[in-house]
Amino acid sequence: MTVLRSRLPTLELPSLERFPDCVFVEDTVVAFRNRAVITNPGAESRKGEVDSIQAVLMQLGMELWNMREIDALASLDGGDVLNTGRHMFVGISDRTNQAGVTVLHEAFDSIDLPVIAVPMDATDALHLKSIVTHLDCHTLLVPEGRIGEKVLDAMKLNNAMGYEVLRLPDIRACNVVAVNNSLVMVSSSVCDSSKRILMENAKKRNLELQFVETAEIEKSDGGVTCCSVLLSL
Repeated sequence: MTVLRSRLPTLELPSLERFPDCVFVEDTVVAFRNRAVITNPGAESRKGEVDSIQAVLMQLGMELWNMREIDALASLDGGDVLNTGRHMFVGISDRTNQAGVTVLHEAFDSIDLPVIAVPMDATDALHLKSIVTHLDCHTLLVPEGRIGEKVLDAMKLNNAMGYEVLRLPDIRACNVVAVNNSLVMVSSSVCDSSKRILMENAKKRNLELQFVETAEIEKSDGGVTCCSVLLSL
């Protein structure tokens, strides 16, 4: 929170005692420009979290789409949505189904943000962004090895899409928050070679790299992207 607040205006939402996973606020909404889809989280225990985020975004004057009202069978966690600013990649996982992807198509295709479904193997990771995030709108972070190869194949990247892919030895290092020319990533749990690659590439792109401690979040399979929702209002 402190690092994000130093980079942009930040709202801190009150905790929801009935919903212990509410710290992972990313899963409750998918936003782009002034439009936001209030999701229907895939875990039954989390579905009640969305009401509070909907109230906040309504106060901010955003155009809201409520997934539950559009298709009651649709489910989606925001952790499965990688928005590079040019494409929206959506992992189809244990938490996100094809009906959820379809709702995002309806919401964002009309404002020139192509939505691309990415079939996932549930044994690899809980969410798409547990595997891949981005440094900037042209650079993706993907782990080395079998899991990385599988997600790249599923994303159906091609030369015309214009992405450079950086491969990192440590999958945990692939989860970063990119905001206002800064990158936020975990510190102590990530291997030195992954840190070195990230530092070199951040310097090359004139990006500031900030390390934060997320040991408690990692105990629940969380990462730095899980605990915030970035809005461009």
